[in-house]
Amino acid sequence: MDVYLRQCNLEVEFKAAEDTSEAADDIQIIRALLYLYGTAMFVIPFYTTYSVNQYSGINSRDSDSLRKEMPDGMREGITSKTATVEAWPLDLTLQLVSACGETKTSQPLWARVASQWQLWKSLEARYPILNIARRILNSGPTIADIGPSILEIWQAVETLFPTVTSEVSFRLAVLVSQLCTPLRNPGVTYRDTKKKYGVRSKIAHGSTSKVSSEDWVGAWDTLCTCLRSVIERKKLPSEDELLAELLPS
Repeated sequence: MDVYLRQCNLEVEFKAAEDTSEAADDIQIIRALLYLYGTAMFVIPFYTTYSVNQYSGINSRDSDSLRKEMPDGMREGITSKTATVEAWPLDLTLQLVSACGETKTSQPLWARVASQWQLWKSLEARYPILNIARRILNSGPTIADIGPSILEIWQAVETLFPTVTSEVSFRLAVLVSQLCTPLRNPGVTYRDTKKKYGVRSKIAHGSTSKVSSEDWVGAWDTLCTCLRSVIERKKLPSEDELLAELLPS
């Protein structure tokens, strides 16, 4: 824990989680929403029953002599006799693909994420495949090798369209461009998606040995735009629904 605490820049507190599994999902949803709105990748190595500010110095406070040597603000607080601190691992890695995004957040961004947190939970309940996409959004940047990371990110995009099993490049590009119409020009999105998916296919079939950070950003941007569009629509349209939008009767 000490390895990660040296670089701890942010803590998020949840009071509503009923168990550790729900708490892990909640924080991953928050991180996913931050990613969707342009925050750079970051790890959440573990989650605990107490804040780091509360359990820092817990062992020293057990000793009267060591307590006197502590800074004023740390002398009072929980000790091993008054509290039990529990911690569970989440992202035990120090490697991340961090090719895009802002390293600072803001109060308006946190307000936006907080307002959409419950919406996202309801969307996952209605469309379980969004749970898979969200998990990949969280895990993709932890794959240090860019090629496999790109493949995983595209797997999340493909998950959103489970009926697409043939003519994948064409159909996926059409559906992504239509899904993202609230946010992007469909014609531009269609051409970009076909090009980006072509990179994914070359990686999958071993026909390219050169993969750039731009290729990774392209896959990441596609997934983020798709998921932001789901939030914008407040639903995950089926293939038939998207085609009906594209070709109205």
